[in-house]
Amino acid sequence: MITTTLNRIRAYENNKAVRNQLFQPYYFESGHLLSALGKTRPDDEQLPFSKIVEVRGVDYAVWCCRVEPQYAREWVLFSIWCVRRVEHLIGGALSPGLLDVAQRHARGEATDKELNVARKKAEADREVAEKTIQAVLDAADAVTLAAQGDPRAAGEVRNAARAARVALPTELAAQTAEFLRIVNETEART
Repeated sequence: MITTTLNRIRAYENNKAVRNQLFQPYYFESGHLLSALGKTRPDDEQLPFSKIVEVRGVDYAVWCCRVEPQYAREWVLFSIWCVRRVEHLIGGALSPGLLDVAQRHARGEATDKELNVARKKAEADREVAEKTIQAVLDAADAVTLAAQGDPRAAGEVRNAARAARVALPTELAAQTAEFLRIVNETEART
């Protein structure tokens, strides 16, 4: 089981480089974690990541992963798992094989050189990805315009939005379950 401590979380939050980051949505959120745990100050008691998920949710638990860099392999594999869940939504915007190489690298089955080659290929594909994203935005604009003028199109948009709202909690539940599987099945490291 992977654990951390409130002191390590607080020390990370208090790190000057972290504080100076442009966007830090969870900065000093350990105070919320403290109160949810019924504590008034951070301590060195082992805190399972599964408990963080229970009291603050998977988003905050994932943010806390940076406090335990010795588990970088597990965090990378979880990230790849998440991307694979939505890969079909980004279509050609992702270089073929990039996730495979990244996953093999995290497992120690691919070299740094292989990963760098895959990254360079991804950078070369970035222009294609940007065009794909623009096409998606253009399609969204077209749907909006159609919805404004055609009641049937508006109904379709409402149905799609309803489906998206239903899918989001399902995806969040799947991510939470996978994260808990990883943190509960991984042996603690010192």
